[in-house]
Amino acid sequence: KKRRSGVEGIISCFNVCKVAPNIMACGSYGKSAALFDDRERHLLSYFYDKEKKMAGVTQVLFSKDGWTLFVGCRKSNEILAFDLRVDSSAPYMRLQRSIKTNQKIAFDIDPSGRFLLSGDHNGNPKIYDLNQGGLLVPCPFSQFSDTVNGVEFHPYLPYIAVTTGQRHLSTKKADSDDDDDDDTMMINDVESRDNSISVFWYHTIQQHPPPSSSS
Repeated sequence: KKRRSGVEGIISCFNVCKVAPNIMACGSYGKSAALFDDRERHLLSYFYDKEKKMAGVTQVLFSKDGWTLFVGCRKSNEILAFDLRVDSSAPYMRLQRSIKTNQKIAFDIDPSGRFLLSGDHNGNPKIYDLNQGGLLVPCPFSQFSDTVNGVEFHPYLPYIAVTTGQRHLSTKKADSDDDDDDDTMMINDVESRDNSISVFWYHTIQQHPPPSSSS
């Protein structure tokens, strides 16, 4: 419910700022995100997108320097980046990805603070270079056969954890006289699923060279 000093809807996620541990961001299924100060227990900022209506928020994440808040929403193809020092109604960066369901598709930032890694409904994880305006860079591991719903960098070792899977509706036909065909369809449907956890080692994330300046 909406409170004078809070946000509307069920609180779905939160994240504590590592630079200022008293500051916490939270998101809600009421289609909003907010910033709170634990010392004074009141709302500091309320985040929304004046260009597009936000859906239910599934993840909020501070940048490593604490100046940016990244927000992911249900069935939204964008990760919104808000600069905490300016207008909270206008994200300064929109990172494109594919989200087709209400399932939470997680994202994470590497220890250096430069790269953001996101899951993707199409099984193709995406890495964005935050120092170059969210430019997509090559992912160090291959595409998956199912939705990538969780990603996380190890805090100090060169490892990335990836989880895959989603809810699949059965493709079995309800009215069919051929039992063999039905069984085959069920087997194929099961084999197309990928509910797994993988850990990848990476030496470095390939970077695009900065644009050359004209003389």
